Formats: sequence, C-alpha cells, structure tokens
Amino acid sequence: YAPPVTIKMVDEGSTIQAYERRLLAKEGCASIAQATLSTTQRLTDENWWQEVRHVVFSASVTYAPGDVAVLVPRNAPRHVQAVLRALQKNDRTISLQTPVTSSLVNGTVEDVLSTCLDLATPLPQRSLGILALFVVGEDDTSKEQRQKLKELATVQGGPLYRDYVRSERRGVADVLVDFDRCAPSLEALLDACPRLRPRHYSIASCSTDTIELCVARALLETPLGRKVYGLCSSWLCDLREGTLLIGVRRGEFSPIEQDPLVFVGPGTGVAPARAFARSQPRNDMLLFFGCRHESKDRLYADEFAGLSKLEVDVSVSRHTDASQRRYVTKALRARATDVAHWILDRNARFYIAGNAKMAADVALAL
Repeated sequence: YAPPVTIKMVDEGSTIQAYERRLLAKEGCASIAQATLSTTQRLTDENWWQEVRHVVFSASVTYAPGDVAVLVPRNAPRHVQAVLRALQKNDRTISLQTPVTSSLVNGTVEDVLSTCLDLATPLPQRSLGILALFVVGEDDTSKEQRQKLKELATVQGGPLYRDYVRSERRGVADVLVDFDRCAPSLEALLDACPRLRPRHYSIASCSTDTIELCVARALLETPLGRKVYGLCSSWLCDLREGTLLIGVRRGEFSPIEQDPLVFVGPGTGVAPARAFARSQPRNDMLLFFGCRHESKDRLYADEFAGLSKLEVDVSVSRHTDASQRRYVTKALRARATDVAHWILDRNARFYIAGNAKMAADVALAL
C-alpha cells in the first residue's frame, strides 16, 4: 500500500488559512472576511428538545438580504481525540502540536484533524479496506477486526456496510473506537477520510459590520438508537469565542427593490425573512412562520412584534390546544384571498425558505 499523499513531520509554516480560503472560493464566495464571534443566544426555551441559537459574528463585509454565509466547520473535540489515540498507536510521538507538511496543507496535526478531514461523515466502503491494512497484532481479536474490516470493504459485504456504516452514520472516529486494534498512519488516514466541506447558512441579518445566523443543532436518531449530532450546527452552537473565516455568496433570492414580499419561512427558514424584514428601506411583508409549540420555539417573536410593515401569521403544529394545530400550508389556504391580493394586485414577490418537502407542499397549496 502506497498512500497518495506524502506527509513530512517538519514545520514549513502554516497554510491553513490559505487552504480555507481556497475552499470558500470554490463555493462561489464573492467576499471572504475574518470574523470574530460577538454573541450567541439560545432562541428556544431551555426545556425545549431542540437547541436553536442566534449566533452573531463581527465582520466587515457587504451583503444583501437573502445572501448566504459559507463556513469551514471544525470537528468535535471528542472525534479529534478518538482519532489521535488511534494515530498514537502507530506513532507514540505524535501529538496535536506535531508540525506537518504535505501537498494538502501545512500546519499541525490538529489542523489536519480539526479542519481538513471529515471525521464524522459515513466512511466510503473503500476506506474500510485501507483501515484493515493497519490492524496490528495476530491474536484472535486482531484477526477478527482485520477480517471484519476487509469484509465491510467488499461487494459481498455491502449489506453489512449499509447496516453498520450508512444506516448508523458511522464516521472514521466511530470506526476507530469500535476497531481499537487499528493503528493507521496519518498518511493512510488522509487517504481514507473524506475532506471536510464548507457549510452554507442563510444570513439572518442585513448589516455591514455583522453576520448573524440562525442555527438549529441537528440531531438524528439511527435505527439502533444512536444519537448523531450535526457536525457544523453543533460546532456553531457550542462556539463561545474565536475568530474564523466566513465567505459570502449570493443566495437564491432576487433583490426585491420596492416590491412587497410574501415569505414562507417555518423554523430556521425564517433566517432570510428576518434579513429582509430588517433591511432598509423596509418593504411591506407578510410572513408565514411555522413552529411546533406556541411559545417554546417561536423564533424572534418579540423582535418581529416591534417591526413596522411586517405582519406575521404563525402556525403551530403541536399546539397544546389541538383545535389550534396547523401547518403553514393550511394558513396559506385560509388566507388565499389575501395572498392572491398581495401577489396579483400589489405585485408582491413570493419567497420560500425551508426543507424541500415543505416547499413542495406550499407549491401545491398555491
């Protein structure tokens, strides 16, 4: 086995910021700014099952309502430590501060593990075959782990791979914990791991000195009951200080000029609606917002109540009063005459932000 990337443990200066800038530029970012975390505030009730935060970064950057922030996230520290422990079985001298130089990036082992490699995304099947080459020992446990990794990497092992990796969302950090006799080199790890890709968030503000995001900590429960948290959303929700690069690219919404706006934005889909509602000059806007509880996850309720030219129609899908339960699609149908008046008589734009299924349901309601 000859890894495609050669790594030297020497310090030739850090290129990690240049690496991040290249990633952001490839995402179509028109501008890239140094940003510093200013504030982070939980928007949902402390007793609510989902954490949604309003995260504010100080940054000198120009953008328009509807534009998108692009960030390179960081892996969870527990994943970084799990992978580091596996690397140290191969080389006891390696640490997070160990300098590395390669064609991918120059920096430290921490830079590679935190910023360059995706330690959480489900591993490709071929990667398990690479890890099998680095199982150490000839006792029964080592032989079993080596054979199992080889099997997972084969066509015949496809069903097992789907059950163990895809369905259970196991990344390299999880695999290295389960297969604790595996001691890969850093070069092999670079070959086996997918690269960490930038994430996109609709900007929830309209400013020249801040970038504000509405972030929900993503949570998935697997068929076996494992709780898997979103990599980037968890990183942003856990962030309490620090400086990072943020790119800005055009979103899917066209500038509204002086036109009124009808906006459907349930959940965190309200982020671009907030940007439009706070823009100047402020246009008339009818916002259809959806949440699950009448108070615990009604995002920006107090703020929206104080904005002029904004009307908010709230749908609550899990209202404590069952007779009050509805989705935004039902609200649209109930106000069909008003919506038609806004669009046909007032020449209002109609924008939707949220998941694809909701958008399809809204299109059917129209």
